[in-house]
Amino acid sequence: MKRIVLCIGLALFLMLMGCGKQEEPAQTKEKVKTEVQQKAEAGKEYLAQQKQEYQDKMAKEMAEFQKKLSDLKEKVAQAQGDLKGKLDNEVSDLQKKTDDLQKKLQDMESATGKAWEDLKSETDAAVTSLQKAFDEATSSPKK
Repeated sequence: MKRIVLCIGLALFLMLMGCGKQEEPAQTKEKVKTEVQQKAEAGKEYLAQQKQEYQDKMAKEMAEFQKKLSDLKEKVAQAQGDLKGKLDNEVSDLQKKTDDLQKKLQDMESATGKAWEDLKSETDAAVTSLQKAFDEATSSPKK
């Protein structure tokens, strides 16, 4: 009789232990889901911060390019003859490149994900090209 009571007690104990374990996976699943959501939000916030910092940096670059272009236009206004024609062509080319860069920066404001990454690469290349063009326009001797 003691054996039967002991077996029944053991069976009840195992059943109760089994019931408690069924709830753990559900709790663990919810915990993991919450953690994943939190990490996804943190990732989105980080990307948004990086995007904003990049856009701020590009806005400063754009302001510098606009100032350089304005200064170059003043030089063109004072130039004469063939030099004026050559400088006019350079200013026109620089204005076009500056306008293209401005459009890319505007497009970046609404871009997300892969499109933003592609535009960022294009913008970096445009900034490098524009900087090189300004350097050439302002450093080469004009005669």
